[in-house]
Formats: sequence, structure tokens, C-alpha cells
Amino acid sequence: MSDGSTAPVKATLGRRWLLKMSVFIVLLLGLGVWGYVDATIVYPNRGRQYASWAKWQYLRAAKQANDRGVFGSFAQDAVTVEDPSAELTRLSDPEVRQRYLSEAGGDSRGALSAGIELTRYQWLSGLDRIGELDAEQTAIESPGAELTELETTWSTSKAPKELSFYDIPVQWIFTIVGFGGGAWLLLHVFRVASRKYTWDASTMTLTLPGGHAVTPDDLDEIDKSRWDKFIVALGIKSGHKTLGGRLIRIDTYQHADVEPWVLAMEEKAFPGQQDSIAEADAGAEPDPAPVASEG
Repeated sequence: MSDGSTAPVKATLGRRWLLKMSVFIVLLLGLGVWGYVDATIVYPNRGRQYASWAKWQYLRAAKQANDRGVFGSFAQDAVTVEDPSAELTRLSDPEVRQRYLSEAGGDSRGALSAGIELTRYQWLSGLDRIGELDAEQTAIESPGAELTELETTWSTSKAPKELSFYDIPVQWIFTIVGFGGGAWLLLHVFRVASRKYTWDASTMTLTLPGGHAVTPDDLDEIDKSRWDKFIVALGIKSGHKTLGGRLIRIDTYQHADVEPWVLAMEEKAFPGQQDSIAEADAGAEPDPAPVASEG
């Protein structure tokens, strides 16, 4: 026959808390995936499209200048950029760019040459935004053949949007925040799950993380001042062999099973305390009006 005793019960993670954490983890990891795909595929591809279009503009400007008397401007050695980093630095100078902008727009030799410089800047800047500004990318073996190929691609297509300098870096920030935040929350869930609470109803013993056993006789107080935040603190009597004099904080939102166990211990340790508090609150009268002192 059974003696009526029950086996100790282990607290599980609170379902509402776990659901909330799961939603946040999924959202953050989704942000990380989104940022990573944009940073490594979507934005670089858009940047390459823009660089290709800008290269077409550059070769067109060089061909136009050559046809209108600026001979040699469409030659291989003229359109190839051997040191693209240095050239982009030169063309990025505000004074240099302003000079070319003021000269461009016309059929004069200076205007045609300025058009080449400005379109070269667009091309090199586009390559720089996607991290592909190197001599291999800026070597043009056959200007005529490449111009013909680019004409086929872009003559009937709309110019792609140029990347801003911050487009790809921002996506990497999203990646770091998403994956980092998701990993941190996942670790937090595992850390909370490692805090084991066990309840033995037959002896009213609550075993806390670390293996510390507490019974109603060990309680000096139960602090429920933050009960509305699902926080309760157990004040342990000084005579307890491992937790004497300590205030043990428990989050009953993370471990919802612990809440009824704490209430059962409170009823045993401080019988009628909850009813007394409720009655006191219900029977309390408003403070009397202040009486003016005699002067």
C-alpha cells in the first residue's frame, strides 16, 4: 500500500517567460540573418551593378572625348587605372572635383577631359563601396570590346542606385546586434534553466539552486514587496547552516512553479498573515483631516 508520500517535483521554466524569450531570440536571430544576407549578397550585388554602370559611363566619356579630338583618351593605357586607391584619393579632393565640375559640360578639350575624370571618380567610388577597389578590377585590356559589352547591358536598362558609404557597414551592425543579442538571450535561457528548484510537498522542503534546502521553519520573513514584478525574497534565519541571515531572491516569472510553493511555505510559517494583511487593508480608514495647532 502507498504511504501517501509524493516524490519531489522539479520546477520547469515558466511558459510565458520562455515564450517571450523565444520570440525575442527568433526576432534577433532573424535580424542577424537579414543583416548578413544584405551585407554579403544584396548590397554588394547592387554595388557591383552600379560599378558596372559607372564603368560604362566612364568608357563612353573616354570614347566621346577621343572621337572629338582628345586623341588617345580611349587607349588601353589611358583608361586603365594602375593605382586605383591613389587615384580615388586624388579625385575625392573637394577642390579637384569642384574644378572638374566647373569645366565639364561642352565640347572643348577641357570639358571632355573633365567628363572623363568625373565618370572615373564614379566608377572608382562604386568599387570602393563594395571593397573591390584594386588594380585587377581597374585594368581594362580592350576598351572597345568592354564598351560594346557594357552597351549591350546598360543601353536599355535603368541606372542602378548608388550605395551610400554607410549602407554595408550598417548591415554589419544589424548582423552583430542580431546574432550577438540572440546568442546572449539564448545563453540567458540556458543559465536560467540551470537554476534548479525542487519541492517536496510531504516535508514542505524547497531545494534552491546549489542544493540548499529550506523549510518553513527556516524562514525569518517572506518579502513580497515586488510581488507585482514576480519577485519574492526569502529571508533565512541566522541558524540555517548554509544560508543563515541571507535574503534569497526568486523570480517566479522565470520559474512559475515556485510561486505556489512559496505561498504554501508562507502559510505554514506565518499562518493567517495574508488574511490579516487583506483585512487590514480593507478596514483601513482614511487619515483624518489635519488639526490646526493652537498658536
